[in-house]
Amino acid sequence: MALSIISFSGVSFSMFIRLTLFFISALSAIGLGFFLPNRLISLFFHYSGYYFIFFAFILWGFLVIELIKNNLLRQIKEHSAAFLIAAGLMFLIFHMSPPKFKILADEINLISVSMAMHQNKTASMPLEGLAVEYYPFDYKQRINPRPLLYPFVVSIIHSLFGYSPYNGMVVNFLFGICILFLIYILISEVFSIFFGIAAMIITASFPVFIFWVTSSGFETINLFFIIVVIWGLFLFLKSREVRYAEFVLVSLVLLSNCRYESALFFFPLIFLTPLFFNKHIIAAYRIYVLCFPLFFLPLVWQRQVAFLDPFVRGDMGLETTGHTFGITNFMNNFSQNIFVLTGANTDFGFLLLIFIAAVAGIYLSIKKLLFARNAISPINQSLGLYITISGVLLFTLYTSFFWGQFATDINNRLAMSMLPFIIFPAVYFMYRLFHQRIQTAGFLLLFLLMAQMVYYWPVAAEQRLLKRNALHCLNEKVTRYLYQHYDMKNEKLLLISDRPNLFVIHRIGAIGFQNALKNQKKLHYLDNVYYDHILVFQKCNPITNEVQPDNRLNEGFQLNEIHRINVSPDYYLRVSRATCRRPASLL
Repeated sequence: MALSIISFSGVSFSMFIRLTLFFISALSAIGLGFFLPNRLISLFFHYSGYYFIFFAFILWGFLVIELIKNNLLRQIKEHSAAFLIAAGLMFLIFHMSPPKFKILADEINLISVSMAMHQNKTASMPLEGLAVEYYPFDYKQRINPRPLLYPFVVSIIHSLFGYSPYNGMVVNFLFGICILFLIYILISEVFSIFFGIAAMIITASFPVFIFWVTSSGFETINLFFIIVVIWGLFLFLKSREVRYAEFVLVSLVLLSNCRYESALFFFPLIFLTPLFFNKHIIAAYRIYVLCFPLFFLPLVWQRQVAFLDPFVRGDMGLETTGHTFGITNFMNNFSQNIFVLTGANTDFGFLLLIFIAAVAGIYLSIKKLLFARNAISPINQSLGLYITISGVLLFTLYTSFFWGQFATDINNRLAMSMLPFIIFPAVYFMYRLFHQRIQTAGFLLLFLLMAQMVYYWPVAAEQRLLKRNALHCLNEKVTRYLYQHYDMKNEKLLLISDRPNLFVIHRIGAIGFQNALKNQKKLHYLDNVYYDHILVFQKCNPITNEVQPDNRLNEGFQLNEIHRINVSPDYYLRVSRATCRRPASLL
């Protein structure tokens, strides 16, 4: 009887197969993610993490092409001017505020992971290594606690245009254009093209956007995928077609692989479950899309073995902080974070007038919802519910985090993700105010928005919030010295430094002092047959001129001082050319 029912209804059988596959994928992801020994997790992540993110990105790209292929030429013709405006704004932003590393350790670690992906198809972070061409990828590696999507995208740029440690800034430039253009597309479809242009100008006006789009961090791609998910959800609510539902689900997977906390954008879908998981749409999902839970495995593995690693927690300052997330943190950070978002002090990157407009937009939305709910389309009700819940959850999570203070230089980047939840209600307020007066007052509104942008861009360019410390100076001055005095592409260099991870991204040899002492025999051999220069960078006391104890080498290294780099009042760098003598055991 059961067999006849299954064979009688093709839809029921199709839905049964898809549900079974989804639950098998979900249970497999849970089992492989949480119940494997840490040693196996580390190996699986190191060797397979790249391929998981590769296939997830390919699947997403396939879905994007499928969505736009039928009307691509029409879209290009209709929106080419807006795209040129987005590209022009991004060009001006990068000219006005030249890109550079902002959060040095995080951003360099991300680039080093992209180097490993490009050269070795592994997902761990190179710390130090000899960089000898005829050896295998010989870097000492450790799992980086940051998700993999951003370094993977940077590795694509390496593949297309050649490796450069500054390709992360190229990625952010391209995704910055995409953010402005996608906000324009979304607002144009919800309201009109005029307000799409206005939203693009507003976004480009925020100093916080300029702070981080001109960095080499993952905040820009995270913001892009937040907007992609909202846009995809809007298209799905409007059409109820399964291809848009698939696009939203896979976009959420990639968003989760931008920053850990972005996984929470899945949770508001609970309120839209009848739309995403009814019998008709489940039967229409393509089988490979329903395997999406498996793409979370690298994220889970990373959390298991990297974020909880004592070294990582110590490096983040979490060993002595108590709870990483908690109510106490929320109470301590709440008022300060609200103050940052208000834009009362633009040094933190936000705009007061836009915040006021956003509050007015929220007020008008609530008023309409309470007293004229029937006038709001079901599409806008569902989209507004998703955006509201996502924004509240994201703010609550950030504010509950010990390091969730938007007013500090290293954590201000978290606030960039809050931009859509301010811009959307602000544009709604402007729409309510001007949509019937566009012919008479539209030009004035755009003029005022552009005037605001020009007025606040100097704040963005100055970036007073982002303090420069000794590590930034060390990195910039050492890098400048190397590129000015050596042919970094053709000469074979080995650096001995107490921060070798800063320099491995230049694809030169870089090792620490302990590693150099341990491998003195190998260095003597390579000094003779491979390296053009072995350079030693030692921190010295500016008063006594003595080398710091942990920066010393033994008599097996003959050092010839060639340069001095002033870094801070606490120390300077002594640059020496080293000759590795034959170890006593070989004499």
